[in-house]
Amino acid sequence: MKKLIKKILKEEVENWFEKYSKPTVIFVAGCSSAGECGKVYKYSHEEQGNLLQSALGDNFNVITLSHVPSPLSEIKKHNNPYVVMFSAGGKHSDIVANEIKNTEKDLNKIYIVEPYTCGSETLKKVNSAITTIGNNNNVYGGPTDCTGKNVAGKIDSKSNHWSALTTVGNDIKSIWEKQEQERLEQERKKEIEKTINSNMQDYSPVGTRREDFRGGNFNPYGNYFNLE
Repeated sequence: MKKLIKKILKEEVENWFEKYSKPTVIFVAGCSSAGECGKVYKYSHEEQGNLLQSALGDNFNVITLSHVPSPLSEIKKHNNPYVVMFSAGGKHSDIVANEIKNTEKDLNKIYIVEPYTCGSETLKKVNSAITTIGNNNNVYGGPTDCTGKNVAGKIDSKSNHWSALTTVGNDIKSIWEKQEQERLEQERKKEIEKTINSNMQDYSPVGTRREDFRGGNFNPYGNYFNLE
């Protein structure tokens, strides 16, 4: 029974790594073509997610959610995801920020994109999220308060709302690529240092190694000369 349990757990871990090896972006979409907001909008939730995915590229795994239910259950499934809340999705920003903070995940991975902050309730929630995060650097605004202009740290007066998904996708990708480049550079330096240290140990004269100092028998010439 124990072997069976270990096998099942091993398979689950392997499947998890295969699925989540790419950075996860949980995308909370805005009002859609389904008409759930009382009006039919241009794109479905999935199509909005596709706009974000296109900007991010293949190195990211986008999980698209409707703005109607809370996204917390999905967020809790992932170790340290990006969370992008777009338009009507911004109404979840306060609870998302609290969840990320309470679970000690990265608050800088929260992006609030053109939230509907001409409504007092969403405005209150976004401002609460900004307080929790500590800044509004990743809050994107369009040309009006209904697209987050009154709370944004980044304002695009030429945005047509949907184009903001491309903008934020490009920004996340750029930051991630820079961080990956720095991480790989650090790993490369560590490997070089490891190789150098290994070679120095392998090829150092015997008389210069630590063990040759023991017992007062230090031979400054190592084994290069026969002093007998």
